[in-house]
Amino acid sequence: MPQPSPQPLPFSPLPPLLFRQACLLAALAGLAALPPRGEPVWAATAAALLWLGMGARARGLARVTVFALCFGAGLGAAWLRQPGPPPPTPAWADTGRPVRFTGTVAECTPTTDGRIRLLLADVRPDGGHAEGGGNPAGTAGSAASPHFSDALPAPSPLPGLLALSWQNPPLRPAPGSRLAVTAAVAPMRGLANPGGDDSAAFWASREVRFRAWTTHAKGAPRVEGEPSTGWTLRENLRTAMLRAIALHGEPNTDADPAGSGPRTEISAANAAPADAPEPPTPAGAFLPALVLGDRFHLDSRDLDLVARASLIHAIALSGMHLCAAAALGAGAALLAGRVAPGVYLRVPRRKLALACSLPPALAYVWLGGAPPSLVRAALMLVFWGWLYWRGRPQVLLDGLLWAVCVIVLFDSGAADDLSLQLSACAVAGIALARPLAALLPRRLREIGELWPQDGRGDGNPAGQTAGHGAGAAPQSRSATRATSRTWRTRLVMFAARTLWVTLCIQLILLPLSARVFGTSSPWFALNLLFLPLIDGVALPLGLAGMALAPALPDAAGWLLLVARWPFDLLLVVLRWLDGAGLLGNPQLLRPHPAAMLGLWVLLGAAVLHQTGEARRRAALLLAAGVLLVLGPVWPRLAAATDPAVRLAVLDVGQGQSVALDWGQGRMLVDGGGTASRSWDTGRRVVAPALTDNRPPRLDTVAWSHPDRDHLRGLLYVIDTFAVRRVAGNGDQPHGEDGTRLAAILSRTGLREERWHAGQRIPLAGGLELEVLHPPLPEAAGPAFQDNDASLVLRLTTRDGDGARRGLALIPGDAGDPALRVLLASGADLSAEVLVLPHHGGKRKLLPQLLDAARPRVAIASAGYRNRWGFPVADTRAALAERFIPLLVTAESGQVLARWDAAGAHGVSGTGAWPGPATVTTARDTDGDDADGGQ
Repeated sequence: MPQPSPQPLPFSPLPPLLFRQACLLAALAGLAALPPRGEPVWAATAAALLWLGMGARARGLARVTVFALCFGAGLGAAWLRQPGPPPPTPAWADTGRPVRFTGTVAECTPTTDGRIRLLLADVRPDGGHAEGGGNPAGTAGSAASPHFSDALPAPSPLPGLLALSWQNPPLRPAPGSRLAVTAAVAPMRGLANPGGDDSAAFWASREVRFRAWTTHAKGAPRVEGEPSTGWTLRENLRTAMLRAIALHGEPNTDADPAGSGPRTEISAANAAPADAPEPPTPAGAFLPALVLGDRFHLDSRDLDLVARASLIHAIALSGMHLCAAAALGAGAALLAGRVAPGVYLRVPRRKLALACSLPPALAYVWLGGAPPSLVRAALMLVFWGWLYWRGRPQVLLDGLLWAVCVIVLFDSGAADDLSLQLSACAVAGIALARPLAALLPRRLREIGELWPQDGRGDGNPAGQTAGHGAGAAPQSRSATRATSRTWRTRLVMFAARTLWVTLCIQLILLPLSARVFGTSSPWFALNLLFLPLIDGVALPLGLAGMALAPALPDAAGWLLLVARWPFDLLLVVLRWLDGAGLLGNPQLLRPHPAAMLGLWVLLGAAVLHQTGEARRRAALLLAAGVLLVLGPVWPRLAAATDPAVRLAVLDVGQGQSVALDWGQGRMLVDGGGTASRSWDTGRRVVAPALTDNRPPRLDTVAWSHPDRDHLRGLLYVIDTFAVRRVAGNGDQPHGEDGTRLAAILSRTGLREERWHAGQRIPLAGGLELEVLHPPLPEAAGPAFQDNDASLVLRLTTRDGDGARRGLALIPGDAGDPALRVLLASGADLSAEVLVLPHHGGKRKLLPQLLDAARPRVAIASAGYRNRWGFPVADTRAALAERFIPLLVTAESGQVLARWDAAGAHGVSGTGAWPGPATVTTARDTDGDDADGGQ
């Protein structure tokens, strides 16, 4: 029988990366190498640095060839998955008005604020039902004359899938059922701004090419087909759980009417039985999201608070849920050992517990509807269990890489899935927490036992081996120390470990979260308080309450009442922090892909340095990481010293936002905005465009007038950017926008300036911004309000002779009364670039304005297929008569005008993905706005 070794075993904080693991990472780098989201140069650089870090394990012609082939295989898979250009819209759907169609439900996803998103396949016109007033004439005729219908060719289905956003639905169609509804169909269209994400690219990767929207029972929805047994069971559990929550839940009387009213309709409409539950409390709405992943009853504003506190992962269906389900199996294994201790002689206790935990964990994947996050966690659990069963307990990264390999093998497009990237980075942060702890002072490591004493392998809480053989002596010493700890020591150790692991996860996620979200929460320490409450109280009691709800609703109601308390406490704390202005996440510079890679290379060099066996390679990686991090600084320095003047009309959908950039200064006039509560134009569009490898700083933020489509997107910018001054036309915004603006200005200490006609705002050198309108209220002449009170701004510079030269004219939404006064004032309106007033809407005095301004190009900021048809035909005709080119953001994406130091003028359009910029004269009248894919 082998005896324990009397010598202490050397401690290896992280197993070295195997060659097969490096090959998998090389293939993943190849998958991330192609546009629209990929970066070929930096993907190849990442693969080269990975090969360098492998050292001798990657040397030799054969291994170099295999490594390069793996990168090429990933590159080939990325090329094969590239979606083609947008397909043409069939004539029956391209009518510009609601049509009756039917499609097979491929996916049903509940989202916040009482909305579900359906992905429909095989979408065709519904020729057998004429309700809704949206049928084409041919459809009605075919219903009346069957023989004539036989002679006509069948209408072609929509190519790809259709995403139907359904607000307050009266029912939930099951996957596989057939849904018929009347709604307007539009091509899936995103927003094209350099540095920003285009949602059309994401949806195209999922074969979703069209979109539609409906609400309540509008469009006469009809569902055919029987749901599957699994779907019915899950829906019954969900409904029973909501009823049990409602037994001890009071309606949300503190919410504003706009938030509480729809909630009642949502719950009543969503439940088919007549005794539908009342809407849950705000905290109770988190329980279905936590247990079943159903966020239908969640308020997006509450979810935003949780996200800003860095706790959004706590309610996402993930490995935490599988661990809770696996605990049931582990408990069964322990019970079996109590009843029949001899079972441990055949199968060790830990292996038996692991084997018994897998079935309930996999059952939970089915119960949760098998979302990608749960499938990923299940695959990781299966691989970790398999490796542990084979005697390899410390294989966190190996299990992660095997799981990612299987996911990508079956769906190469999953490499672009943000949730997979976040999950992989989080697990990598957990795996690297132990080796990175060597960078801490010794005293801090000892507090949480983050590093073993005296180099021995006895500090691993999970155990070093399966319980037999050479690790017995160190484990016995660890057990002796564990029994001697007091509860205070254990509490401090738990807090220190949790805080350090959370910090490592945030460190690994920082480059990705800064690039994608533009923010990183400083409140990750709240995980210390709320993660134990959510994991230890809310989740197990929520699972128990859900299981008991169908048979014992009263008992389930009490369990769910207790399970709700952590979220009650959470919302109280977060709302207090938000009210005190402490929960805001600062906007970050969105790092260049090279800087992201450099930060990860620096972490890898730090881990490699701790092994003590590869100091030279670690030094090389350290130097490469520093160069990658500092490299993107050069473009920022060049931009700061560039005397060129740039004017960018951002693609914000149906709204307007104009960014001015001159050397070291920047200014933003208007920020767009929509009516959506869950989709903020400032956060999703404007901020990413302004912070792409640039710090979030602005000299001035101004709004032409306080309409929603000009002001609302600025609120986030003013709140999170470093802004020196803010200005408006003097009109005060009303409603929610006015309340938010007043709170933001009070918190930031900014004071709104009132700009008026006659002012000159110096920018830099000879560059000035002239305010041409509106006059002061006390000035003689007519009074202006609403659109006619818009700021009219003219960007000018001094030419070689000292005369003022007009570069751009930005008239906001100024109407005919304002234009009449402006034209009669005799002011110089000449400008090389004209941003059309009111998005290109009809203005009787537009021809006179064009004659006075004499622009070389006109720009209209309008949404794709907006309901008003901007820019209207009269505007296009007036421009065509004068041979003035027209660029529309809905067609060309962001439009950039640039004047270099010599005064040369050029205009370029950023084409909406995947095609190049286009300028057309056709007027779209679909009735929908480009909303960024919300």
